[in-house]
Amino acid sequence: MKKLSLFFILFSIISFGLKSQVLHEVYRDSKTKILEFDRYKWYNLLDNLDGDDLWFSTRDTNNPIIHIDKDLNILYSSDSPNKIYRTSKSNNKLYGVKIKDSVDYDLNYYYIEYLDTYCEDTLGNILFSKRIMNESDDTLQWRYWKEIILENKDRIFALLNTSPEYISSSDPIIAMKLIRIDSLGNVAQTKIHYRVINEVDIANFDNQHFLLSKQESWLSNENYLYYVNTNTLEIEDSIGGYDAYNMKKLNDSIFTFSHISNISYNFPDYSFSSFFNSFYLMNKNTKIGYPILSYCDPIYDSIWHLTNRMYSGANNVDFITTDSIYSCFSMHKHWMEYYGQNLGFGIVNYNIIGDTNFVYRIYNGYSNILGLKATSDGGVILLFGNSLVKFMPNGLASILDIETKEKETIKVYPNPAKEILYIDIDCKNFTKSEIELFDMQGKLVKKSKLNSKKENRINVSNLNSGAYNYNVSLNGKTISGKIIIGK
Repeated sequence: MKKLSLFFILFSIISFGLKSQVLHEVYRDSKTKILEFDRYKWYNLLDNLDGDDLWFSTRDTNNPIIHIDKDLNILYSSDSPNKIYRTSKSNNKLYGVKIKDSVDYDLNYYYIEYLDTYCEDTLGNILFSKRIMNESDDTLQWRYWKEIILENKDRIFALLNTSPEYISSSDPIIAMKLIRIDSLGNVAQTKIHYRVINEVDIANFDNQHFLLSKQESWLSNENYLYYVNTNTLEIEDSIGGYDAYNMKKLNDSIFTFSHISNISYNFPDYSFSSFFNSFYLMNKNTKIGYPILSYCDPIYDSIWHLTNRMYSGANNVDFITTDSIYSCFSMHKHWMEYYGQNLGFGIVNYNIIGDTNFVYRIYNGYSNILGLKATSDGGVILLFGNSLVKFMPNGLASILDIETKEKETIKVYPNPAKEILYIDIDCKNFTKSEIELFDMQGKLVKKSKLNSKKENRINVSNLNSGAYNYNVSLNGKTISGKIIIGK
């Protein structure tokens, strides 16, 4: 009898949890559907390292944990008493922080009084919590934070500072504090870097290093990408000139990011400058970065595309395979009217060599993108406040199937290449082919015959490091792409 009673209690709890959150459809077209939660709250999408399902949380009274599959079906929902800002899921554990802010009303200045790190199971039971920062730890006060989780489950926190005594100064001294904690929440290393910094972003790269970008100013060339040692928190290398954010590792040497450029327009009667957001690829070894194919012209489109700076651990880039990398942008009537002229959003899909597969725009007023998750069916899910968007490039009624009809494809590798470039050909009725390599100015720098279907060898050791376009002629067709040469 006791076992039966316990069963009904558990069943009631689970049933209540599942009914506490409901998604209902508010929009649909051939490729897109938009669903909203019943309760109008702002949700945050956790960085899920375990798979392509989605985990959400809020910071309201009930602080629910919500588990959703790639088709936007709620698998589990349960309210939690823990007032935690959850950021990531890994090894079936949820990670988050609790922060207390204090305000100096005389200086109109807020700072972090303390920062606690938390770990829960997927039902919201606290496994451990640790205080990793007190305001008394340093003479400086910290007011901004960003967090990532590494492959070995260590976590890195970056905090920024503007000391109150320098707030009114024309040359403020700004510092950055890095904190590494182990998988149990213990502080393993701290390091303060004194830099003039306006904003900072960090991204996971491997267990030995992580990426860190420092923005001094939109107009300044003193913006840097740093390669930071995860153990010592020391900067080991830097790449100048990029205001990088939404950074994402693609492979052991290439990562992608968003970048703000200051663009000048000159006309017969007037000229002006403005800011334009774009997507970039960067090779960390050669330090060569190149923009992904342009997807709009703000002058002729009269639309400004902004790639949102994401909060905490959320990001604006995700992929299942590097042939299909998703990112997104907001559309506004004018960049200066960011809050009043929301037109909608766009989805960009590109590959690791920088070719744009497609750009899809939805004009419906949604613009504040809070998170993005690529799914194994070839689609992507975006979070806007309390709304979820599921986008399928081949249509909602199908998934991306591999084509079974006759096709002609090539594989050009490795990318980046150092001395030898290999080309594999997959097609019927192959006789011979050739490849042409062009530099970024369009000059033909290499031409070679391809006589076999596998491992055609092209010596590129005499070419300078950089990005190159290639054309492969195959059975009357031309297949194009990009390749990186790195020494």
